[in-house]
Amino acid sequence: MAFRRTTKNRAVFLYRCHNYNDTIRKCYDNFMENLNVFQRAHREDLSVELYLIGDSLQPEMKELIQRDHVREKKYDFVSTLIETNSREQKKRLVSGAVCTPQHYTLYITSMDIVRDLSLRDDEVIFFVEDDYMFKPEALSLCYQFARKHKNDFVSPFDHPDRYADKYRKKEENAREKFLQGKKFKFHKKGKGKDVDLIRQGYINYKLELIWEYNHHWRTAISSCHTFFCTFHALKLSEPYLYNADIQRSDHIMWTHIWATGKSKLWTPVPGLARHAGHKAKTKLLEDGNYEKEVE
Repeated sequence: MAFRRTTKNRAVFLYRCHNYNDTIRKCYDNFMENLNVFQRAHREDLSVELYLIGDSLQPEMKELIQRDHVREKKYDFVSTLIETNSREQKKRLVSGAVCTPQHYTLYITSMDIVRDLSLRDDEVIFFVEDDYMFKPEALSLCYQFARKHKNDFVSPFDHPDRYADKYRKKEENAREKFLQGKKFKFHKKGKGKDVDLIRQGYINYKLELIWEYNHHWRTAISSCHTFFCTFHALKLSEPYLYNADIQRSDHIMWTHIWATGKSKLWTPVPGLARHAGHKAKTKLLEDGNYEKEVE
C-alpha cells in the first residue's frame, strides 16, 4: 500500500480493533471525540491521519466504523479503514500466552502501514489499542512530549500497580534476579527472548521524574502496546518493535528497547488514560489516588 504525504506536519494515529461490546464502544466514542478535538486544535499546522485497522471485524464494529468514517464522514480528520485477517496470515503469526494471533496481526499491520507513509523523523505516530479511555488533554500533552523527546516513547497510561506494595515488590524481585544473573521464567519454545538483553534493559533503566507542559512525567520499565513516538524513535528501536517473537510479551519488548541505551519510555503522573482491561478505575484519572485504586 502507498500513501501520499501532505505539506503540513503529520500526526498519524493507528487504531487497532476487532472486538465489539459496551466497553469497546465507549472507548471508541471517547477516542474519536478526543481525536476530533485534537485535530481542530492543530488544524492550522498539522495534518491528522487515522488508520482504523480491523482484524476479522465483528459486524457491529464494522458497521460503526463504516458509518462514521466511510458513509457519513462524521469527523474532521482524515480516516482510512484497513481490514486484515489473522486466519489468512498463519505463516506470519506467533501465538502465545501473552500475545494472541489477532494482537500480533494488528500490530504488524500497523507497522507495515508506517513503513509506507514516508514520514519525516520528527513526525509523531500513536499506536493505540481499542480498550482505552482518554482524558481530554491526553492527546495534545502526549503529542507535545513525544515531539520534544524525539528519541523516546510515551504511554498515556500510568500503571497503578507501580504504586501498590505487592506489585512493586514483585517487580523489584524480578529486577534483582536479572541483575544477579539468576534464572527467570519465560514462555516455553519462545525465540527472541535474549536474557542478556533483558538484563541490560533492567540495568539501563533509571527512574526519572520531570515536570513539563504543566504535568509530571516519569520513566517506566515497560507498558502496553499503546504509545506515542516520533518516526525517528521508531527507527531507533524498530528491530525490537517489529520482531514477531518479542511481540508475545510487551514487557520483553520494552526491556529490549531500554537495553539499546538509545530510548526511554515515559508515562504521565497521574495517568492521562485508563486501560479498560485493567483493574484501575476512572478515579485514577481524576485524583491520582493510586493506592485506593489497586486495593
